[in-house]
Formats: sequence, structure tokens, C-alpha cells
Amino acid sequence: MHPTVSIILATFNRAELLLRAVASVQRQSFRNWELIIEDDGSTDDSLYRLESVVSLDERIRVFHHANIGPAKSRNLGISKAAGSFITFIDSDDEYLPPHLELRVQYMHSHPEIDFINGGVKVIGNHLQHYVPDARHPDRKIHVAQCAIGGTFFGRAKVFRKTGRMRSSYAEDLLFLENVRQSFTVASVSFKTYLYYRNTPDSLCSSLQQQINHSFD
Repeated sequence: MHPTVSIILATFNRAELLLRAVASVQRQSFRNWELIIEDDGSTDDSLYRLESVVSLDERIRVFHHANIGPAKSRNLGISKAAGSFITFIDSDDEYLPPHLELRVQYMHSHPEIDFINGGVKVIGNHLQHYVPDARHPDRKIHVAQCAIGGTFFGRAKVFRKTGRMRSSYAEDLLFLENVRQSFTVASVSFKTYLYYRNTPDSLCSSLQQQINHSFD
């Protein structure tokens, strides 16, 4: 099998949410994908819950390793990806059914574009839609203005040549800035990535905690 799209899902102790994310991938209107799940040392029953799903869908592969953090887990997934395109999904988020199809169509229609991001619908109350700006922590911006790794979608060469993601509260932004140095990047507006801000340990929530500690 040669998948068109490789999806990387890094997860840690999210058994209660993980299957929702996986199911959203399985509901995609575009079917030629592989899902690489990098379990980052979970101690809950994530692996047990995945067993029945994986046994029924050969497009899904699961790997378990010691806890190394989301950035390094994504890097492991990228190293195993076989698709012409690579993208991510966070274990507490979801794709709407046309998510992959719209992005593949866009990339085929725009051969001059190497990498796209954006197209997010934020789930959570209004106050949760605003987060600290990574460059100016004393200011707040709407989540849709952030670099959200789950919306990254690009040709495999981008991920191979840009280098590894770095562990940082702004790891997605840093990766996007590195991509812009060598590749053509565009933003898309079709809101098919559901970004859950009401998850306690979401990336933006973790960022808020780190910034709060820095002011203590």
C-alpha cells in the first residue's frame, strides 16, 4: 500500500478522547491514508482501547515508546511516514469528513505550494478562544491566529528537509517559521479541523500555565 496521506497522531494518557480522533480519521471522504499513532508512554488503557480498532483497519499502525514529549513523538511518526503528503491530528481534536479531501485537492490544484496551514474551528467557550501570543505573552490573540500543528499539511519533502520539531511551548510556530525559510506556504480557510480548547491539557492550556509560572 502506498498511501497518499500519512497522518501522525502523538498521544499520552488520552484514552477517553483518543478513539474520537481516530474515528474522525476513519470517517474521511478521502480514503487513501495511513494513520501512525505514536503512544508516548501512556500509562492508562489507551493501547487496550486501540487494539480492536487497529485489528479492523490495516491503515492504522500503533507504536509505543517511553515518554519523550509530543514534538519528538511526531518526529518518530514522520520518520515512518510513507505518504506523498504528511499531516497531524492531536489526540483530543477531530477532522470533519472532508478535511483530507479538500487539502489534497488544494495541493493538486496548486503545485507551486509546498505546505498549507489553517482552517480551524475552535470548540470551547468564547473566553477559551483567546490565548497568550507566543511572541508577546502579555497580549492575547485568537486561537485561529496561532500556528496550530494539527492543521499543518504538506508535501513529504517539506518534513524531510525542514528538520525535526523542537520541544517548546511554541514548537508549532517554530516549525512553521523554519518551513517558510525554504518552502512556499499558504493558508486555507475551509474550517474542517476541530480544535478543542476545553481539554485541560491542550497545547494552549499548557502554554498559559507556563507563561503564568514565568510571572510568579
